[in-house]
Amino acid sequence: MVFSCSRRDKLPDRIMKQQDMISFLVELHTIQAQVQNLRLPTDSSEILFIIMEKDLLSKMKVRDSTFYESYSWYLDHADMMYEIYSAVVDSLSLRNSLARKVQE
Repeated sequence: MVFSCSRRDKLPDRIMKQQDMISFLVELHTIQAQVQNLRLPTDSSEILFIIMEKDLLSKMKVRDSTFYESYSWYLDHADMMYEIYSAVVDSLSLRNSLARKVQE
């Protein structure tokens, strides 16, 4: 029996490379935390997040359809998604540690 989480399919051309996905997700989760820390009403925070997400897509020169298709593809390849999110968590933890040191 073959599971999707054990597949190591060749990355299609239209899918973001793992490192690009990691960089994008680190920034996306950072934006999400920034918006949450503002403690705005839900509708306002959702609008702000959408605006900031669009800015990030533009800054990183990624089409929203490319990101969503890539995210979906990696979800179907759980071993690769695990690697991506392990790197994302490590990067965010490092940023958090550095920010704490700066505040001290």
